[in-house]
Amino acid sequence: MHKRLLLINGIATLGAVLHHAITWALTAMIWWADRYRPVTVPSLDQLGSPNYWLLRVIDQVSIFGVLAFLFISGFFVAFGTASTKGSIGWVTVAARIKHLAVPYLFWSFLIILARLLEGKRYKVADLFWLLLTGGISPPFYYVPLVATLYLLSPVLVPWARDKWKLALAVTAGLQVLTLGLRYAFMLKIELPGWNSFLPFVRNSNLLDLSFWFVWGVVTGFHLLEVKSFLVRKKGWLLAGLAVTFAMGLIEGEVLRQLTGRHWVSAQVIFSSRSFCFFLLSLLLFQDFTCPFERFLREIGSRSYGIYLAHMPVLEYSARSVYHLSPFILSFPVVLFLPALVSLGLCIPLLLMAAINQSLGHRSYRYLFG
Repeated sequence: MHKRLLLINGIATLGAVLHHAITWALTAMIWWADRYRPVTVPSLDQLGSPNYWLLRVIDQVSIFGVLAFLFISGFFVAFGTASTKGSIGWVTVAARIKHLAVPYLFWSFLIILARLLEGKRYKVADLFWLLLTGGISPPFYYVPLVATLYLLSPVLVPWARDKWKLALAVTAGLQVLTLGLRYAFMLKIELPGWNSFLPFVRNSNLLDLSFWFVWGVVTGFHLLEVKSFLVRKKGWLLAGLAVTFAMGLIEGEVLRQLTGRHWVSAQVIFSSRSFCFFLLSLLLFQDFTCPFERFLREIGSRSYGIYLAHMPVLEYSARSVYHLSPFILSFPVVLFLPALVSLGLCIPLLLMAAINQSLGHRSYRYLFG
């Protein structure tokens, strides 16, 4: 099971880099279009084009990344908690949070320094809040989220072990609720009685994504039972995968047109979340062969360092292309996106390898976890 989870972690890492690189591909299509053709930006004439739909398909699959990370974190919380114990110990929780916090703070301060050099200014209170919530960089919300879930583990672990069906039902219900409230917000639907709670619930990553962590904990404690059930339901899982994939594409486009937005991420689309559930279920317990399996396991073992380092690499690579080689922007899917993903993976990996083999190798775990 460890090798399978390492492989899934590698696939999830690739998905996370893809998902964030898509933002820059969309920027090239809409906001940077004047760099390679005579248009006024924002240029919306490529919405609905083959490039747009290719990005929609890639985005549908790429959101698997963070959801799988949460599942694997939950699984190893259960794996590290003996079934005879009441719950996970606070010493273990503190060690896990420290493992997350030190590299997170290093990369956050590095990004803050870069912003300061570019002329941006922060108030001390704002900086504290950004660090606390992961607002320094869009993907960094994951770190405070999983740290919070670790802090809640002493409560979640016995619940997921002893009343696992209730735990899954409650957290799945919270996920549906938060997605529904986001839909209401995007569609400007008034919800009497919800006004005071709406901003908190709609923007709560904890309520929205805790299901995936709890599902991992449940699977860790009830591995044989979960495996037996999912193996028996292979046909239903495959059918669900196909149906939710198609529904996610349709749902995302309908929502985009109804809201008048340029883009609606698959991350907030209910059918796309369901697609990820079926995909992860199949990857966990069904036999499959995967191209570049060894490489995926390799990046899976370095997932946290890649996750923290890839976003500044994507940003500065994209901005360099904008200034130095705008021709590449005219091919946002076949050239620009693959180039960004390659750099987003390779530069962190090379940096990690260089530091690990240098005189400063002892700092490796503080920089990359």
